[in-house]
Amino acid sequence: MRSTLLGVALALTLSCQPSWTYVTALEPVRVHMDVDQDGAVSAVEYQAVSYRAPDFGTADSDGDGDLSHTEIWNIVLSQAPATFDGGMPMTEPSSMDMSAYFGTDYDERILIDMMNFLREEVAVLEPGADLPTRRQIARAARSKRLDAPQVVDVLRQLRARHQELGLRFPKKLGENLDAIGGERIEGDELEGQADGE
Repeated sequence: MRSTLLGVALALTLSCQPSWTYVTALEPVRVHMDVDQDGAVSAVEYQAVSYRAPDFGTADSDGDGDLSHTEIWNIVLSQAPATFDGGMPMTEPSSMDMSAYFGTDYDERILIDMMNFLREEVAVLEPGADLPTRRQIARAARSKRLDAPQVVDVLRQLRARHQELGLRFPKKLGENLDAIGGERIEGDELEGQADGE
């Protein structure tokens, strides 16, 4: 009987969780921005946290004096690494992709974000580049360790592409890659790994 009740309670709990949407994901951001807690994000509240984001008049696309979840989402997209400097346009991610993303813990998300950012820097300059896929990056990040073999492989490939294109690869990250396994990674080795040799 107790196991039946626990099963029913678990089913009810799972069915009550809202599915992921950008509205549910951005609600904590919107609440944080709404300093006076009047239910609206005003120009003054937005300007206090906007840094280099578009001005309020641009961000408030419907002109109602309040930033909706959709408008905040559009601001987030405009600040993404691949679009911030006029790079390739991004489309709205699917709820399945984002549900998986927000379902990860902090250490895993940090690795995913870092590797995806480095990937996008290359992809903007070389759209057809043979790069680790987002799926490969996510799989590697499950280790939650910078020194995990899968993460090291992805980072070495990305560093090789950065070097080929004359992009700056984070210095400290490069030093960490060089130190893994006690061996120094030379440029020729990186190119071979990036080409899959």
